[in-house]
Amino acid sequence: MSERVFVIKNPSDYCNSLLKIFNSIDCCKEYRNNGEYIYYRGQNIEMNMRRIIISSGFELFINRCITDKDFSFDVKQSYNALEIITSVDNEMEEIEGNVRFSYFNWKNLDDKERIQTVTIKKSNRTYMTLFIDNTQLSQFLNIGELKKLNHNDWRVLSEQDSLLVFDIMKQLIRNDWDKETQKLFFHAKSLEYLSIIAKIINNNVLWQNNDNIDRGDRDILEEIQNIIKTQYYRNLTIEKISKQVYKNSSWIKTKYKSAYGTTIHQEVINCRMNKALQYLRVDKLSVEETTRKIGYENTSHFINTFKRYFGITPGKFIKMERSQFPEK
Repeated sequence: MSERVFVIKNPSDYCNSLLKIFNSIDCCKEYRNNGEYIYYRGQNIEMNMRRIIISSGFELFINRCITDKDFSFDVKQSYNALEIITSVDNEMEEIEGNVRFSYFNWKNLDDKERIQTVTIKKSNRTYMTLFIDNTQLSQFLNIGELKKLNHNDWRVLSEQDSLLVFDIMKQLIRNDWDKETQKLFFHAKSLEYLSIIAKIINNNVLWQNNDNIDRGDRDILEEIQNIIKTQYYRNLTIEKISKQVYKNSSWIKTKYKSAYGTTIHQEVINCRMNKALQYLRVDKLSVEETTRKIGYENTSHFINTFKRYFGITPGKFIKMERSQFPEK
């Protein structure tokens, strides 16, 4: 661990801290940052990065970095979000991509767990980073399941996935779209990128430690998940689930926690919170209506749970959404 730790609360923090970060490991000769394009040239590092803001809490970074030696620095993440970073070597004849998933739920981590060492290897690589905070992420993935991801877990992409990611990178770098359609293009490519990585997460990560679960048990566990997803708004208990799958409560508690890394109670909360976002964002329901729809009897209980889960109250979330997407 280095002597200095850079605290990062959001992507803007990271961009604004780049000069300080690089100055701590290199000698700056030129630096430009207009909010969208960031250029750094030092004694041993040259970086050209574009920041694409899809919406609040949903950003994409394309970064070509050339380094003459290895560097490392420490950052402390203080946000609830998923980061997906893929990289390809610009000088290799054959494409080989690497991916790292990092899901940070910082309020549930102690100080040591929140400090991550970022290593920049001597190379000529292009990095593509997708940053999605909880309020955006819950539209696409089950946040509860993501809590099992290692924070610094690099993996080599398959040849097929490497080609798909590299093609997205090329299209984004080329960027020959006019300004009117550019944002829609960036949004579409970001979702395409996320879909590739989501498949990898679901297929190779979330079940990776459950090879000892046989097919029969897995079918029951998936049935339990389906029950939770379709009956989350009821007063759902383990005892009620056990009657539907013909397994005792102890078996359900142990097997479910082992397979999914979370409890039945937390899974119900995950489903309720994901559905709450839909009611607030898409259906434009009030906080009170949403409370009843997802199965809470007390509005204050819902507000407190929503704030713990997303880091923002449902009322503030509604204001944020309406400011971004005003009704015509």
